[in-house]
Amino acid sequence: ISVTFVNKDGEEKEVKVPVGMSILEAAHANDIELE
Repeated sequence: ISVTFVNKDGEEKEVKVPVGMSILEAAHANDIELE
């Protein structure tokens, strides 16, 4: 599936993740900063 992360500046990054992967796992796997 596709998930779009939006950072605090409004920049979007769309990533493809397998069904069953958590949002946290998807963020870590794609070098997305959450904090």
